[in-house]
Amino acid sequence: MKRLLFIVMFIPCMLMAQKPNVEQAFLTIPQDLCPFFDVRTAYQMLNLAKSGVEDSTINFFGGKSRVMMVLPDQITLAVADSITYDVCVTDSSIVYIQTVCVPVCNSIVRRYDSQWHNEVRLYPPFEAPFCKSVFEADTLRWIDTTPKDDIAY
Repeated sequence: MKRLLFIVMFIPCMLMAQKPNVEQAFLTIPQDLCPFFDVRTAYQMLNLAKSGVEDSTINFFGGKSRVMMVLPDQITLAVADSITYDVCVTDSSIVYIQTVCVPVCNSIVRRYDSQWHNEVRLYPPFEAPFCKSVFEADTLRWIDTTPKDDIAY
C-alpha cells in the first residue's frame, strides 16, 4: 500500500518537473500575448513549417504570419513584416521573446512556467537603449543594437 501511494504521488511530480514541449507551448500561447491568430491557425502554421512549406497565413489584422523556424527547443514566428516572436523552452520554463525591428531591433523578454503563469520580465545585463535577444543552445543572449551614429529624436 505504501508503495502504491508513493507511486501515485511521485508520478505527478515527475510530470510537472519535465521540460515543457515547445510545440505544446506554442499552441497554448495565451491570446493576450499573441493576438494575431487562434490555436487552429497556429496549428496550421506549425504543420506547414514542419512539412517544409514556406507559406504564410492571413492573421486577424489582415497581415501575413508564418512560422520561420522549428527547433527542438524553439519556434520562431514572423507575425508581421517587422515583428518576430520566439517561443523557447528551457528545463522548467518558457521564454517568450517579442522583437520589433523598426528601424532598430529591440526585444522584450519574459519567462513563464510551463503553463504560461508567473511572468518574470528579463533584462539585459548591460545598459543600452536598444537590445535584441537571441535564444541559442538553451541560453539567452543579448545584442546591443543601438546605432553608433546619433539618431533623430
